Amino acid sequence: MLFTIIGSGNVATHVAMALTQNKHQILQVYSRNFNNAQTLASKINAKAISSLSQIHQNVEAIILAVSDDAVSVVLKELSFIHSHNPIIIHTSGTLPITVLSATASNYGVLYPLQTLSKNVEINFLNVPIVVEANNPETQQTLLQIANSISNMVYTINSHQRKTLHIAAVFACNFTNYFYAIADDLLQQNQLSFEMLKPLIKETANKIQTHAPENVQTGPAQRNDKKIMEAHLSTLSQQPNYQLLYKLISEGIVAKHKK
Repeated sequence: MLFTIIGSGNVATHVAMALTQNKHQILQVYSRNFNNAQTLASKINAKAISSLSQIHQNVEAIILAVSDDAVSVVLKELSFIHSHNPIIIHTSGTLPITVLSATASNYGVLYPLQTLSKNVEINFLNVPIVVEANNPETQQTLLQIANSISNMVYTINSHQRKTLHIAAVFACNFTNYFYAIADDLLQQNQLSFEMLKPLIKETANKIQTHAPENVQTGPAQRNDKKIMEAHLSTLSQQPNYQLLYKLISEGIVAKHKK
């Protein structure tokens, strides 16, 4: 297929690279920052454009790989696109498919469920992609695209996708923030984060074959009040960390009392 990519950030870069590597052709890249558009375009043998009005009439699909807030802005500028009739696709984990309905006759979602950084290589075949479309024909096309770049493709609705995104925030973003807290605590006491990496790896390995609830360990899982009180006392000079420790521990205690 012939694509135009709108965006030049983490998602746009990885999606564009995956499509190109799997024999799709990206004709154009647009970004509010033209230099960023040129950088991405040079990697995939595409043309950087400085205006959405320059979108080629032969383009079969336009991928909006931009922030959620930017989607509505871009869609207003794409009001002319009806005459071209390409498929309009967004990549958001949260926005409903219906945000595209006023702009295109055929539209859908390709949401890659992975933490992506443009300068970090990743095997996109192992990235789960969820698909949603406004009609069976468009869904079939999007499934063909998704299956050409990933071995893990799922068809879900907008509500399920939003729930999946929330779950991903808990599993990835919040967990990474806790890693940062752990690193901060260790650095304050002249200790290395390297000491925790085997523990982190083993915890991640366990949930490959077990339900997370069944491999929970630690003082909260045991409801060991003396240890938790000692930990909270140690964190008395860091009230934000102390509050998080208390809330998470209470949640674990409540879950394992059931």
